[in-house]
Amino acid sequence: MKVKSSASLFRFKSGITALLVLASLCCHTVNSQDNASGMKYRTIMVLAKIEQTEIKKQFEDAMVNALKQKGYNAIPSYANVTAEDLGSTEKFIARIDTLKVDALLAFTLLGVETRVVNTPADL
Repeated sequence: MKVKSSASLFRFKSGITALLVLASLCCHTVNSQDNASGMKYRTIMVLAKIEQTEIKKQFEDAMVNALKQKGYNAIPSYANVTAEDLGSTEKFIARIDTLKVDALLAFTLLGVETRVVNTPADL
């Protein structure tokens, strides 16, 4: 039987936060919104394939905010795409076309690792 403690959930959320900081630092640093073909992006959608709804929202919101700080128009998938839209490629493409999305950043959580590190109390 697995028991989830609030401490392990905190560590998981801290890990997600660290990942978001790293991802935002790795974002494209060019101030222009040009893509490889020289055209401007209209809208970038961030889609996180994470089952936990709250963590999905936090991740997508953080990436959208990082992109907006760099001058991009970005939207989260959770607020714009339904489960039905994700049910087929045709429906998904039709939905993102109505939203004028021309770039998609998709993330998948591959796994979570928890480590316990003991340190002296006086550090």
